Amino acid sequence: MVSDSSQNDFQVIKRVLNGSTHSYSALVEKYQPRLQIFCAQMLSSKEAGRDASQETFIKAFQSLKTFRADSSFAAWLFQIGRNHCIDLLRKNKRRPQSEYDEDRGYHHSNKTNFDSKIEAKDLTAKILRLLPEKYRELILLKESQDLTYEEIAKITSSSLESVKGRLKRARIEVIKIMKDFELKDNI
Repeated sequence: MVSDSSQNDFQVIKRVLNGSTHSYSALVEKYQPRLQIFCAQMLSSKEAGRDASQETFIKAFQSLKTFRADSSFAAWLFQIGRNHCIDLLRKNKRRPQSEYDEDRGYHHSNKTNFDSKIEAKDLTAKILRLLPEKYRELILLKESQDLTYEEIAKITSSSLESVKGRLKRARIEVIKIMKDFELKDNI
């Protein structure tokens, strides 16, 4: 069954392919915030995430004629974004260094609550950085982007069972890393 959102995406894509290229901006506006966050988290840099998401939209536009309606546009777009981020990480041949923190610099009336949020985001960024890339991307796609297992399987070109198994191992790895942080805090 095709959702209303996917149906609307298909209609926009059809208009774009029929020459109304300005219609593509509707897809950019709809998916840009989520894709930018995903890329920033994959690359551990807000600026790199912004650039990567823009480059992803350009690549998607250039390849739009290859989009098949057997999956959602979101899954197809995130697959392009994922592959682009992996290429960038390989090109840089380094583990990402965390710069990503959306809340830094914002004034908040409840400083303690704000500080707690920053600490939680910092801890999350550290945990994500310590995860192997194969697990980090799955955690981000599932927990941050709330994609279905089927969409993640499509994005990562994996079987559904493989995605479920790797996500289970990724969650176990997150728990191990969190326990390591707890042990260090108690020393």
